[in-house]
Amino acid sequence: MRSESSALYEKGISPENVTAALLRAIELAQELAGAKIACKLIDEKAYKHKEQEIILDLENVNRALGVKIKPGEIKDNLTALGFDVSSTKSKKDELKVGVPWWRVGDIEGQHDLIEEIARMHGYHNLPTELMTGALPKVGNSADYALEDKIKDILAGFGLTEVYTYSFISEKQITACGINPAEHIKIANPLSIDFEYMRTSLLPGVLQVISENQGFYPAGRLFDLSKVYLPIGANDLANEPFKLLVACYGAEVDAVADEARGLFDGLAERLNISKVSFKNIDGGAEISADGKKLGEIKIVDNKILSPFGIKKAVVVIDLDFAALAEQSRAVAPYYPIAKFPAIELDLSMEIDNVVAFAEVANVASDAGAPLVEKVSFLSVYQGEKVPEGKKALAIRVVYRDLNKTLELAEAQATHDKVVAELKKSYNIAVR
Repeated sequence: MRSESSALYEKGISPENVTAALLRAIELAQELAGAKIACKLIDEKAYKHKEQEIILDLENVNRALGVKIKPGEIKDNLTALGFDVSSTKSKKDELKVGVPWWRVGDIEGQHDLIEEIARMHGYHNLPTELMTGALPKVGNSADYALEDKIKDILAGFGLTEVYTYSFISEKQITACGINPAEHIKIANPLSIDFEYMRTSLLPGVLQVISENQGFYPAGRLFDLSKVYLPIGANDLANEPFKLLVACYGAEVDAVADEARGLFDGLAERLNISKVSFKNIDGGAEISADGKKLGEIKIVDNKILSPFGIKKAVVVIDLDFAALAEQSRAVAPYYPIAKFPAIELDLSMEIDNVVAFAEVANVASDAGAPLVEKVSFLSVYQGEKVPEGKKALAIRVVYRDLNKTLELAEAQATHDKVVAELKKSYNIAVR
C-alpha cells in the first residue's frame, strides 16, 4: 500500500531538513505564541553534505522518451524543480545537473532525471506507439522435453509430483547421514530451517512423507529438481538435475517390489536398454550399458526416525543427465522372428544377496547369441531351503534368428548358462 511513510522509507529523509524544520518551527512559535529568541542557533553537524552532480546526455533523453524536447525546456523544467542546471564544456548535448539536498535520496542517475523531464513535459504529450520487431525464437531443448516426458510417465503411473525447498536445515542433513560441511551455507538464512543448499532431494521428500503419512498411509511420489553441489570457495555451485522417486507403505517387501516395478516401467518408456543392478548396502546400484544411473535403496530406520516416519520407505535416486544420455526418443526396431523359440526353465538355490538382474545378465552373456530373454518366475525362502539361501526360478528363451533351433542346441547352450552360474554364484540346481 502506498503511503507517506512508505515514500519516506523509500526515498529517505535528508539531515539538511532538520535546520529548515527548526527555523519554520521558530517562525510559527513567534507568529502564534509571541515567542522570543533566547539564544543564537547552534548546529553541531556530525556529517558533511556531499554535493551530487549528474551529467545528462540530451540524446539519451530524446531516445528514451521517443520525442525531441528542446534543451531550453529541459533546463527550465529541472530548474523549476530545484535542480542546478548548467552546460558542460566538453559537449553541446550535455547538461551538468546538481541535485538539491532534498532530492539526494531520490535522484541517483540519468534515468531519474529523464523521469522528471517526462513528468514536467507531460505524459500525454509523449508518443504512443507499439513496439516493433520480430519476437525472439525459443529453441527446442532436448533436456526440457525429456523432463516433461518423465513427469508425464510418472504421473501416468499414478505418482504425485512434489516441489520441495532448495534450502534445508542442518537437522535434516545430519538425519540423512550427510555431512553439513559438504553443503553451501547461506550467509543470511531466513531461519535455521533454511541454512543450507541441498545436495540431495532425500531430506525434502522425507519431510513431505512425514507431513502426509497421517492422511495417506501409503503413497508414491517423485521430485525432479536441481541440487546444489559446491565447487570452490568463490565459485558458483554446480546445479545438476536429480530425479527421486519414493514409495512408502506398511510392508517393506511390497514397497520395494513396487519401487522396482516403477523403475522398470520408466526404463521401458524411455527406451533404456542393457539395464543391470549391483548389490550395495541396503539396495542396488542401477547401471545402463555400463554407466551408472543411480541407486534404489530401502531407507534405514535410523534416517526415518528423526523425521517421525513410521512407514517403510524405498527411494530411487537417479541422475537426470545419465538418464538423458541413455534414453532414446524412438524405441529400437526388432523384426518379427521367422523361426520358433525354445523355452527352458531353471530352478536353483542361490545366495540371498544375489539379485535376479545379476543372474539374468550372467545368463544372457553366457548363452549369447542364442539367449533372447531371461524372465523371472518365482522366489522362495523357508522350509527346505538353507539359511542365507533362496530358491530362484527363471525361464530362458533361446532362439536362432537364421534357422530353426534344435532342442539339442538349446540344451547345450542351457548347460553353458548353468555352468557359468555355478562358477559365478555357486548355485545348486534343484
